[in-house]
Amino acid sequence: YMKAWHPAGTLSGTSVTFGNTDGSVDALLAPVVSGTKLTKDADDKVLAFAHRTAQINFKVQAGAGLAENTTLRSIKIKDAQLPTGFDLTKEIADAVTYAEAADLTVPGITADAITIAETATSAGSAVMIKPITGNTFSIDVETSNATYTGQKVTVNGTNVEAGTAYDVTLTFGQGGITLKATVTAWKTETGS
Repeated sequence: YMKAWHPAGTLSGTSVTFGNTDGSVDALLAPVVSGTKLTKDADDKVLAFAHRTAQINFKVQAGAGLAENTTLRSIKIKDAQLPTGFDLTKEIADAVTYAEAADLTVPGITADAITIAETATSAGSAVMIKPITGNTFSIDVETSNATYTGQKVTVNGTNVEAGTAYDVTLTFGQGGITLKATVTAWKTETGS
């Protein structure tokens, strides 16, 4: 039989470990494929990799009354768990190992580099986190004019699911911030 995963990391016995401090690692696993030289039907010998994390992407835009030239300084996901390895003795659903929950500052945001305008603009890099039981998570956002702590993001569906990419649009106005999350397609590739 064959088991496959990405990233390769460091294999020790039945455990794989890899570094991941910024949420940029997309943990992928393929179900076990087995056979012999006598059973070489290619149709059932496909390494079908699946995303084992949820992807979060942020966008920012100006709403009514936002002060002109307001800039974004940071976005932080509260209590995020990042993938750090695989336990190859477990079934696919439980095979990813995660770091302890900690606040994750979204990488790729340089303080005051993004001016919040009427047109939604991507903010920072996509991050991959452990799926969440429930459809909410909290963020802290800092702009040049205000800091918003404990803002609740609510996504469609009952859970923040593995293999799903979520676009979270933050709309800033004079009275505060509103959040909207939508699901977007996560690009699928094939290989052999």
